[in-house]
Amino acid sequence: MEDIDLSSIGTIRQKFKENRMKDTMFNRLIIGITVPCSILLGLVACSQETQNNLARKEIEFFEGHYKVTFANGQETKNWEITSGKITSRGDYYFFWADCIDKKGNKSTCYVQSPIITTVFEEVK
Repeated sequence: MEDIDLSSIGTIRQKFKENRMKDTMFNRLIIGITVPCSILLGLVACSQETQNNLARKEIEFFEGHYKVTFANGQETKNWEITSGKITSRGDYYFFWADCIDKKGNKSTCYVQSPIITTVFEEVK
């Protein structure tokens, strides 16, 4: 029976661990460089129109039929959105609503309302 040199087994294990750590660090480095570059290249490759569409998708909120209530202390206002889109930018909602003027005439008006004091209810 042959004698096995146990010190060489320890050295082999140590070298295996070192190589595995190097491979893991290299993989992380490659992923850390590849993913951000891919995202950046994808954005740069988009046309201006596509970039604008992506920006608009970010601010689209609702689309459909809604009852909107603005309430701030004693002051309340109501609007109805029948087939419009509600967008938000900063601290405000923006939308086209069906309005009734002081004479009772129906019209369409563009509304800017603070997000913090505005409530939307879906009309079914």
